[in-house]
Amino acid sequence: MGQSNQLVTVDTNSADDSTGVAFKLEGNLYIPVVISAMVSVGLLTVLIWGKSIPMPTAFALGITPFGITLFVVLAFFNGKRPHFASDLLAKHTTDESFMRHPQSQPEHPSRRIEKK
Repeated sequence: MGQSNQLVTVDTNSADDSTGVAFKLEGNLYIPVVISAMVSVGLLTVLIWGKSIPMPTAFALGITPFGITLFVVLAFFNGKRPHFASDLLAKHTTDESFMRHPQSQPEHPSRRIEKK
């Protein structure tokens, strides 16, 4: 039957534009999550073998590093624009008083000469 000879264009994601995705985390954000998971497993193992605290408390303490790291990565880094976390921190911790207002800037010397 009749085939269409129209050119089909497809948008592609260039390697330069994409940082990749692993475990649904963009770029290298999976690294702190995996490291904190290993720390949590190690902590849980030490707490269980130590038998100094009850099992539910050991699990709650053991999962804490992984939970906190995963929360921070998902809330402040994954899917956010670059420097989102540092901009948010600066917004809430500074009053931007370290920046000079443009109206208080001194006039450029060449403009003073032109006025004369």
